[in-house]
Amino acid sequence: MATNLISLVMQSLTPDLISRIASAFGLDASATQKVASAAVPALLGGFTQVAGTPDGARKLYDAVSQQSPGILDSLTNVLGGSGQKTLEQNGLNLVSSLFGGSNTQTLASTISRFAGVDPGASSSLLGLLAPVVTGALATQANAGNLDASGLARMLSSQKSSIQAALPAGFGDLLKGSGLLGDIAGVAGQTTRAASAAAQSTTYAAQQAARATTSTASSMNWAYWVIPAALVLAAGWWMFGHRATPLVREQAGTETQQPASSETTASVPTGNMAASATQALTVLKGVPGGTEIADQTTSALDKLSSTLNGIKDAATAQTALPQLQDAHTQLDKVGGLAAQLPTAGRGALATIVAASMPTINKHLDQILAIPGVAAVLQQPVDALRSNLETLAKAPA
Repeated sequence: MATNLISLVMQSLTPDLISRIASAFGLDASATQKVASAAVPALLGGFTQVAGTPDGARKLYDAVSQQSPGILDSLTNVLGGSGQKTLEQNGLNLVSSLFGGSNTQTLASTISRFAGVDPGASSSLLGLLAPVVTGALATQANAGNLDASGLARMLSSQKSSIQAALPAGFGDLLKGSGLLGDIAGVAGQTTRAASAAAQSTTYAAQQAARATTSTASSMNWAYWVIPAALVLAAGWWMFGHRATPLVREQAGTETQQPASSETTASVPTGNMAASATQALTVLKGVPGGTEIADQTTSALDKLSSTLNGIKDAATAQTALPQLQDAHTQLDKVGGLAAQLPTAGRGALATIVAASMPTINKHLDQILAIPGVAAVLQQPVDALRSNLETLAKAPA
């Protein structure tokens, strides 16, 4: 099996290394991890685009060939020292030589907005991460005795993995630049779908109360639409939209093609959906409630997009940083929720509880994939614990 480049790079960026990088830039580890989660697939996507022409493939090959195989050791040794700036600048020069100065600035500023870090820090981190990515390419090129065209073919074969690793919405932010080429295509389509869903949320809420599923697949994200369209994220809709459509039955009937108990067990009922809608109104009506709703939206949107990309042990390893980030966001939600009045905490619990059956079912299916539990069992357990805590009504 071909090596997953995203997984290879992200595995090298260990939590300890991320913490050291964060310390060197005066950032917290979660923000630094967020930068890496966007920068690594963006760099690989950009390199893939560059290698799409013979001249570009040669330029990339030359840059990769000059990369030191001991880049991680160099990075560890220079962090916080005088050599750090040189490494950053060399990395930025490399990226600029391949992407062009304007595209490099666009990438750095987009990462800055996405991760919520200072533009200067974003640019420096991009320069620091670039040689890590090219170092991974050098390792694979040497191992496979690849020439320029071989390197281009290897990158082209990784398009789906790179696309899956792009954080939700990030590829669309870069789409106008042309930096990622067709790798950004799906991101653009899903963002437009989310926008359309947001405009029709009221209709979706009315339909959701009457909707049941019939032939949807066992991992159909449309099940999440019912609480999501009513409550938290129009962005969740994109995953249901790509899955098998719901088969609706008229309210009060029981004779449409019956779904198995396994399929329907996790579908929120009309009462749950109505309760979630009412709870959202209550939550947004208390001080701090809107911020809580936004934080929860962000965390669960990240969780849904991350789980949707897990197909095997390799993609599970790639997803690990994103799952940890979702866990961190839910921790923040819990901290903010503690400051809410009782009515607000109860409303939040109702909203989260409405989504729990489907989330748990999908987590179970993910863990059942061979090799995935060994990678994700601990973070999944932590996520479930967080969600269960949020779903508990206040005493």
